[in-house]
Amino acid sequence: MTPEEIKKLQVHRMKVPPEPDRFYLDLGFYLLYSLRVKPKVELVLVDCEFLGLAEIHEKYMSVIILARFEGEDGEENITCKGYLLTKLHGDELYSHLPEKGEAMDLKICMDAPYCVLEGDELVATPMQGRFKEQFLPLWIQDFLD
Repeated sequence: MTPEEIKKLQVHRMKVPPEPDRFYLDLGFYLLYSLRVKPKVELVLVDCEFLGLAEIHEKYMSVIILARFEGEDGEENITCKGYLLTKLHGDELYSHLPEKGEAMDLKICMDAPYCVLEGDELVATPMQGRFKEQFLPLWIQDFLD
């Protein structure tokens, strides 16, 4: 899928979707549909921009980041916003986080319940934001301080 097609997927349930240039491409969808990353494959993200924390799940905190990818052969660079779930809480989590806007390195993966392989079929179950936008959360495996 192209980034434009992914953006349409992200907002197709919204009553009044924003213009495509007014929001970021979702990192989970980009990894899954453009880069064809499979569940449980660990990736290292380098120099991600830390945006903050969000409570998008009743049990886990979410670290919000911007990840930038270089375009191939003259293509435009791609910036993705990612929601990364972590099992860490409180001081244990805060000790790994930089200041807002600073860079951080992370080891991440796609995993259940949001993305699973059932036989040969890949099943993605995105979450919905408060404006009915869709995103595919990823899991932090390790903070690479």
